[in-house]
Amino acid sequence: MRRLLDIPWLARWAGRVVAAALTLYLGLNTYWGFGGKWAVADVLAAGEIVPPLWVVWLLEAVVAAAIVAVLARSGTLRLPVPRRVLHAAVWLLAGWLAVMAMSWFSSPVAWEKYVIGPIAILLAALTWSVASAPDEPPTR
Repeated sequence: MRRLLDIPWLARWAGRVVAAALTLYLGLNTYWGFGGKWAVADVLAAGEIVPPLWVVWLLEAVVAAAIVAVLARSGTLRLPVPRRVLHAAVWLLAGWLAVMAMSWFSSPVAWEKYVIGPIAILLAALTWSVASAPDEPPTR
C-alpha cells in the first residue's frame, strides 16, 4: 500500500499552495518595502520600532528563495540545484514556519493567535509534506 506522501501530485499541490501563500506574504512586504503604511499599525504592536528598509528587502530575498525552493522540491520547477540543497532548504522552511506558528499561538493579539497561527501551522504541515515527499520529481 502506498503512503499518502508518496503520491506525486500531493507534493506538487502542497508546494503550489505554500508558494502561493508565500507570494502573498512577499507582495505585502514589497508594498511595505516601497513605503506603504496600510496595516503596519496592526502588524507592529504599539511601541515597536519599524525595521529598517534593508531588513525588509533582505526578508524579501529570503522569502523569494523559499518560494523557488518549494516549487523546485515539489517538482513544479526544474533547477540545476542539487536535490540535497533543495531538500535541506524546504526542511528548514518547514521548521521555521512551525516555530513561527508557535510564537503566533502564544501571542496576546487575537488576530495573530486565531488567524495567523493556524495559517502558519497549515503552511508548516504542507511544507513538511513537500519536504518528506520522495526524491523523484513527479512526471507530470
